Amino acid sequence: MKKITIVLFNLLILLSLGCGGGTKKGFLPFLDLGDGSDGSSKGSTDLQSIYVTPPEDSIAVETYSKFKATGIYADGSHKDITDSVTWGSETTSISEVDSGGKAKGITPGQTKIIATQDGMSGNGDLTVKDVTLEYIEVSRFDPIAVGTSARFKAIGVFSDGTTQDLTDYVDWSSSDSGVAPISNTDDGTKGKASGSSTGQTTITATLNGISGTSTLEVVSKTLVSIAIDPNTSIAKGSGKSYKATGTFSDGSTQDLTDDVTWSSSDTGIATIENSAALKGNATGMSSGSATISATFSGITGSSVLSVTSATLTSISIGPDVSIANGTGKQFTAIGTFSDGSTLDISDLVTWTSSLTEIAGISNVSGSEGYAQSLGTGTSKITATLGSISGSANLTVSSATLSSISVSPGSATIVEGTNKQFIATGIYSDGTSQDITNIVSWSSANETIAIVSNVSGYNGLAYGDSAGTVGLTATLDGVSGSANLTVNPAVTLSSISVTPATKSIAKGLTQQYTATAIYSDGTNQDITNSATWSSGTTSTATISNASGTQGLATSANTGSTVISATWNGKTGNANLTVTAATVVSIAVTPANQSIAKGLTKQYTATGTYTDGTTQDITTS
Repeated sequence: MKKITIVLFNLLILLSLGCGGGTKKGFLPFLDLGDGSDGSSKGSTDLQSIYVTPPEDSIAVETYSKFKATGIYADGSHKDITDSVTWGSETTSISEVDSGGKAKGITPGQTKIIATQDGMSGNGDLTVKDVTLEYIEVSRFDPIAVGTSARFKAIGVFSDGTTQDLTDYVDWSSSDSGVAPISNTDDGTKGKASGSSTGQTTITATLNGISGTSTLEVVSKTLVSIAIDPNTSIAKGSGKSYKATGTFSDGSTQDLTDDVTWSSSDTGIATIENSAALKGNATGMSSGSATISATFSGITGSSVLSVTSATLTSISIGPDVSIANGTGKQFTAIGTFSDGSTLDISDLVTWTSSLTEIAGISNVSGSEGYAQSLGTGTSKITATLGSISGSANLTVSSATLSSISVSPGSATIVEGTNKQFIATGIYSDGTSQDITNIVSWSSANETIAIVSNVSGYNGLAYGDSAGTVGLTATLDGVSGSANLTVNPAVTLSSISVTPATKSIAKGLTQQYTATAIYSDGTNQDITNSATWSSGTTSTATISNASGTQGLATSANTGSTVISATWNGKTGNANLTVTAATVVSIAVTPANQSIAKGLTKQYTATGTYTDGTTQDITTS
């Protein structure tokens, strides 16, 4: 049995598009369309059709696929009706489906999964393949703080090289639930581990006797601050998905979106969700401004959400596009509003394909706007919200995959770091297409480097130990490869602070530089990264402010130790502050005329380094 882990970094990427970005997980607010309607997906009119969408169009025997049913209504709205339709399988000997749309592969073959409601039916194709699950990749996280959580994913890799997200189908377990229990419930939290106490635990995902593992470390560290998306503006009725990033006392950061408590200062203007599946989703209710806050462990981060009264005027989903049969295309719906602002409304519109035998398109939460080719020809893809729509033509060609190019062709990293690889498919008609997310990635030696098949991290290679390894991207029997060299990780040996010894007069400043010295003899300027301190702040202080890091300012005569700390290492320098010295002398009066034989008293005034002045006439 083969086991592998994939790294997911707790780096918060704060994304916004147009006037605020999109929403997630079936969160369907309303939009003012300027025509008396709000475009909401209420399904209040007659059901016109049912779209059935599988997350995968093929599965292995003894694995699963969760189908979704979307109702399309006469007013152009759509609604998730997965839980209200009646599910069935055309050939139950090939696949059985439960009342929630979860299909299980029984024997190899092809069948249709059917959803029926109000005399309407829709179906989706499902192929059950004669392949076996070889191993499971489990995502790996940086250490998390006590009281926070990590969402794990499980990716199955099969004997034909294909992959499938098995997160919702595996059994999750933790070797030490006292450190971090992990959820197995189907309430949107499956695979979510919660840090309960310090220590390490092994997270395991198991399906059909095959397991994948990952180690999770829970540490004690103090939350210093929380940052959420900056001030932004959205149209009334549209949504904004917020993310929260915590910064801790050790300088590390962690995504806290699922852990914080979200609030709005004025729910009449904007509401924000705290439910498990929708955390951080805000909706603009009326024009005005509200403060959106994220709170955890007594620390709060906030920003202002402005809601405008703008109405939707048009929708664009991009230019016409051509893809090869067997591949897919992600469409994005951009709404333009009466105030000129734009917003990604991909998860608010209803997506349709004019010829579903050529291309189907998803209205399923999380994959809205993704078109999958099913046959050759041209289909019109349309995004509709109320009476407003936008379209583009999707042409599916019969071109076949000729080769795969992986870039970069070679790369070098150090242990503990990562590198993103891209797979480009070259087709028989001379066209090329980014296929990074649909190829199967593999490493020739997983002790040196692993490469991810986890959605959102496809092609991300992580260096575990020193050496050179080949990485391969495979699709439909065609492969491309690249080489990755992993060099030994250098360690931080010491920090040098310069000047090592310095004497300045009271009132003057001194700029210090911190240099990291590594085990391989290389060095790096870390002046702006180190934490600076002064042993005797009554003698001199030193800045950690952006743009002035390492700048010491004298206060009183005496001596102090200036320190720079970074990654557990500290370097020191000595600073002596002497008495203020004269920097200029002013003689008064500046210009004077006297008669011959008379006298005139002049005064000399000294200005010192600390800004003081003194009569030095007799000095």
